[in-house]
Amino acid sequence: MSSPTGFSSATFPKSLYIATIVLYSILIVPTFYVWRRHGRPGFLAYNFIYAFCAIRIAGGALSIVATHDAKLETSATIVNSLAISPLILAGLGFLHEARVARIADLHSRREWVLVGAHHSIVTTAIVLVVIGIVNVVKGVSTTQNSGLIKGGLAMLVVSYAVLLVWTTISLRVPDRPQNVTFIDGTLLLHTTFATLPLIGMRLVYGVISFLLIDPAFARSLAAKVILGFLPELFSIMLFVYGGYRTRDMYASRHREISGKYSC
Repeated sequence: MSSPTGFSSATFPKSLYIATIVLYSILIVPTFYVWRRHGRPGFLAYNFIYAFCAIRIAGGALSIVATHDAKLETSATIVNSLAISPLILAGLGFLHEARVARIADLHSRREWVLVGAHHSIVTTAIVLVVIGIVNVVKGVSTTQNSGLIKGGLAMLVVSYAVLLVWTTISLRVPDRPQNVTFIDGTLLLHTTFATLPLIGMRLVYGVISFLLIDPAFARSLAAKVILGFLPELFSIMLFVYGGYRTRDMYASRHREISGKYSC
């Protein structure tokens, strides 16, 4: 059975999938540590970073097995296609945590409505893509002619554009004292902004790989590594590093509050 995206797992060497499994198995450990240190405020960010690592590990394992068992090729394709959604949502989680830390008069209810709406767009998009892949496998349509896949990819592009604009707007310095929490929130915001070009590169690669009629690009190992593998890896590394640098931001805030009331 051929892959619905025009290429099979056998297109790429096993070493790429092995490297994926090893690297994300390593990264998932500090991700869990940073998640615990940030606690509830970091849930939106690190829940999806953790999910992304798990998806990449599972997708890599399925891709290796699929080189010997073509029946698993569709499963590998579907799992691997899920990866872009937690990457975008991790960026949203980072942005939300940064905004809460930086903006003193943040309207909490409105913020959560916007965050929930963005989550809904990304979730709906990935569901459409997965259903589209299943229809391609059943022979209902082709990848290039699937309205579901095109619609899902369009929604992902829109969600990325919204995240980019929202992050850029949030870079303005709010009227708030330059305390430790504000400084750490600013670091989180800059981390989010730094990952956006990488996430955008990965998204463009996914769109082209799905919709390009000529599968030569999707079969290119160089394109896979430069536009797919490395942007994902560097994004996750930046997220983990930014979270580690700010691991004590809430402990610092508690000390500040305690000190204020003890005076």
